[in-house]
Amino acid sequence: MARRAAREAPRGTRTPQQARSRRTREKVLDAALACFEELGYDEATTAAIAKRARIAVGTLYGYFSDKRSVLLEVLDRTLVEVADQVIRGLDPALWRAGDLRESVRRLIDAVFHARTVSPGIQRIIWERYFKDPEFRHAVEAIEAYTRDIFEIRPHTGIGGGWGTYGFEV
Repeated sequence: MARRAAREAPRGTRTPQQARSRRTREKVLDAALACFEELGYDEATTAAIAKRARIAVGTLYGYFSDKRSVLLEVLDRTLVEVADQVIRGLDPALWRAGDLRESVRRLIDAVFHARTVSPGIQRIIWERYFKDPEFRHAVEAIEAYTRDIFEIRPHTGIGGGWGTYGFEV
């Protein structure tokens, strides 16, 4: 699983400690994903997100300082999901078990299928990528992590590696 970039909790917000608080925070993120997908970033409001999560707006602000910080967390989740989908295709067991050509086809399919993961959020991510340096940095961090996976596996033989197949990425 791709690791998430650790972010410090913004001043005035809390990091959930109890299971109930963690569930509430996840409800906010799920509601935000739905609102952003349905309405787009500019039209989604913290009030709409809170309403969809069935919490008070003040509760949302206990976890996130503003709509942008919610979107940054949704960005993290979405990019991690996309990266994980591609990385799963790199599982050495898949490469050892069968036809190399079929394994390459599955990996290419996974890369192209990744665009179907939360397409509305991906649209917002790319809009913000060019407008907001923090978004650009978050996207580039996940891309670098994914690139590292491609570079590490063939050379180190992690989990059997690709070296046995005689090709490098």
